[in-house]
Amino acid sequence: VDVAGNEEIAGDFLGQVLPVILMMGVLLGAIYPAIDSMAGEKERGTLETLFTLPISNLELVMGKYIAVSFCAIVTSIFNIISILLTLSYLLVSSQMSGVMLIENFKFSQLVAPMLITLICVCLFAMVIAAVSMCVCSLAKSFKDAQNYITPVMFLVLIPSYASMIPNINLDRTTSVIPVVNISLLIKSVLSNNINLGLIALVFISNFAFVILSVFLLSRKRQRSNRFWFSDASK
Repeated sequence: VDVAGNEEIAGDFLGQVLPVILMMGVLLGAIYPAIDSMAGEKERGTLETLFTLPISNLELVMGKYIAVSFCAIVTSIFNIISILLTLSYLLVSSQMSGVMLIENFKFSQLVAPMLITLICVCLFAMVIAAVSMCVCSLAKSFKDAQNYITPVMFLVLIPSYASMIPNINLDRTTSVIPVVNISLLIKSVLSNNINLGLIALVFISNFAFVILSVFLLSRKRQRSNRFWFSDASK
């Protein structure tokens, strides 16, 4: 006898499928702005002009990072809105007999989990933006950056399937593993299994990844700046 409520059934289903869809959308929203802002400027020759501005390397990197992160976050928000609108349309317009099973479904029970999911996706978008910019900074052209970023897409998408594995849950170990922690956290909150300690650990670990990526990117940009000025003086 299935004693789970309609909200629990819906949350469990969304918790398995939604992380993969959202992470794919975040990847598409972050990769191409990162490629254009890093390798694209090298190929067009506009990066040298930015080096002449009276700003520090950290300010230059943060400006690009904020732009790429904004594109990824907006893309993820629109993905969530489109998914919710699609589900609402299917639930309202469907005339199948299976609709009777969820006639007492309360969407208010999923408001808090969806808000936490939105925050998780935005945080994940910031991580992906930083990692994508670090990888794209190694490329010299748009085409090279696309080749470099392809393994990153696989490294992100494969761990995101952790939400579909029944025996893997969010704990102290999985909460510090990149990508896996976000995927399992979304699955956990949508299943109404909210642990504030694990949520805080996921947020702290991802913020640490963002800071580390931005720092490495700033150091990489500083070396590129120094090499460009030495070549220009010659």
